[in-house]
Amino acid sequence: MMNHEECKNQFNQTRTIREHCKLLQEFIDNRINKGPFRGSTTKTREYLFKTYELPVCRITNNIPQYEGFYKAIRVPRSYLIEVNKHEYSVPYKYIGEVVYVYIGNDEIIVKDGNTQIARHLRKDGLGRSIIEKHRPIEHQNIDTENAVYKTTDDVLKIAKNINENLYLFCYHKIEADRAAKKSVHSTIITCKSVIRLFKNSYDIEGVSEACKEILQEPSELWNCNQVKILTNQILERNSVNNNLITSGVSLIKSEDVSVHIRHLNKEDNQMALNNQESVEK
Repeated sequence: MMNHEECKNQFNQTRTIREHCKLLQEFIDNRINKGPFRGSTTKTREYLFKTYELPVCRITNNIPQYEGFYKAIRVPRSYLIEVNKHEYSVPYKYIGEVVYVYIGNDEIIVKDGNTQIARHLRKDGLGRSIIEKHRPIEHQNIDTENAVYKTTDDVLKIAKNINENLYLFCYHKIEADRAAKKSVHSTIITCKSVIRLFKNSYDIEGVSEACKEILQEPSELWNCNQVKILTNQILERNSVNNNLITSGVSLIKSEDVSVHIRHLNKEDNQMALNNQESVEK
C-alpha cells in the first residue's frame, strides 16, 4: 500500500480531469472501502456494507420528480401560461382559473390543487410549447383544415370534388390573384372560406349559383362576403318564386275543393228530395 508521499506524487503528475477522477476512485476503493475498518484485520467497509446494509436496502423503481418552487397563475383566454418568457399550454377548460405552476430543472408541471393537469419540458426563452389535446376542438379543426389547404392545387382538388361552380370560382379567383400578384396565402383563405360556406349551407344549390353569378362581377368582388350576400339574394328570389307557385297551387286546390263541395251538396240535395218524395208517397 502506498504511503502519503507516494499518493502525493501520483496526483502531482500531469493528467486530465477524467484520469484524476479515476485514480481518486481507485484510492478510495483500495485505501478506504477495502482497507481495515477501525483497525480490524478481517473486516472492511466493503464487507460490512455487503453483509449488513445491502440486504436490507429497498429497491426504488421510480425516482420522485423534483418539482421545485411554484407560483400561482391565472390562466388567460389564450390558455397559455408564461414562465421565463416561454409559453406553455394548459387544458382550455381552466381558462380564468388559478393554477399552480411548479418550475423544476427539466420540467414545468401545472396542477389544479393536487391534480396534475399539464407537464412540459422546460424551455426558457421566447417560444411556445402546446399540447394539441389542450386546445378546443374548434381550434384543432382549424389546424387540421390549414394542413389540408397548403397550396392552391390542394384548394382546386378539394373544390373539384365538391361542386363544379365552386371549382370554377376557386380557379378564376386563383388566376385573377396570380395575375394581380396578390398573396397566395390570402387567395387560399378566400377560397377556403367559400368552400366552408358551401359545406355549412342548408341550400348548397344557392351557394353554387352564387359562385357562378359572382364571376360576372369585377374580380374585386370575388370574396366570401360577396358570395354570401349573393346567396341570400338568390334565396330570397327563389323564395318569392316558390311563394307564387305555391299560391297558384293553393288556388287551384281551393277551386277543386269548392267544386267538390258544391257537387256533394247537390247530391245531398237530390237525395233529400228523393227521400222527401218517398215519404210523401
